[in-house]
Amino acid sequence: MTGSFFVESLNGFNGKESSFDLTVTDPHSKEIYNAIGETEHKFEYQANTAGVYTVCFTNMGDRSEQLTYFSHTGHHWDHGKATKKHLDPVLEALQNLDAQVAQVSEDSKYHKHRAVRHARTTTSTQSRVKLMALLESAVMILAAVFQLFFVKRLFRKRESFDYGRVDRNRYSI
Repeated sequence: MTGSFFVESLNGFNGKESSFDLTVTDPHSKEIYNAIGETEHKFEYQANTAGVYTVCFTNMGDRSEQLTYFSHTGHHWDHGKATKKHLDPVLEALQNLDAQVAQVSEDSKYHKHRAVRHARTTTSTQSRVKLMALLESAVMILAAVFQLFFVKRLFRKRESFDYGRVDRNRYSI
């Protein structure tokens, strides 16, 4: 059995989705697979016992979230029972191909949703970088203006100090 899941906030992807726990139990209630605290995950496990398997998702957050879940149950060929006389090799190849197409379709959907999530994360990061660049530019401009006025004031004080000074050589006896 293979599959994947991802969590999407009811308002769309926002990077603050709740994490989920995934637990899979066999027909004897024995845990055979788990994933703890995930917002997206691909999984694969082997179903060795015939019967009903339980797949349980537990929302570990405090908000309602949308969970999208894909699973694919493959067919395991028991080659000891099937012989060429009983099973047409072309039929086996077609059934294997069908399973592979389903797997590729599932992976495509999973990666499409993942790409959307990453695009939103990138857009969010870019807007924060732009804001910080503008803030940094404003601080640099303010620092330059402060330096300009400070240096002007310093020279003005120096000029007024020089005019008030008495030249000793000029009035010497």
